[in-house]
Amino acid sequence: MSLASQGWLADHAVYGTVVVPGAALVELVLRAGDEVGCGRLEELTLQAPLVVPQVGAVQLQVSVGEADAEG
Repeated sequence: MSLASQGWLADHAVYGTVVVPGAALVELVLRAGDEVGCGRLEELTLQAPLVVPQVGAVQLQVSVGEADAEG
């Protein structure tokens, strides 16, 4: 994910630092879940903002684990 490939991210700066909006992360997680037949997201906890560098990119990897007893 980079400013070069997703220019709209530049509009989401906090105190001059570009961060990925939480809604975009939710979309990524939902899309990954859709790929494996899990179309529901109950909770997503972010421990820190995902900072996008001014130059270069940040690589993301989304994984979906096995369902627990509640699905």
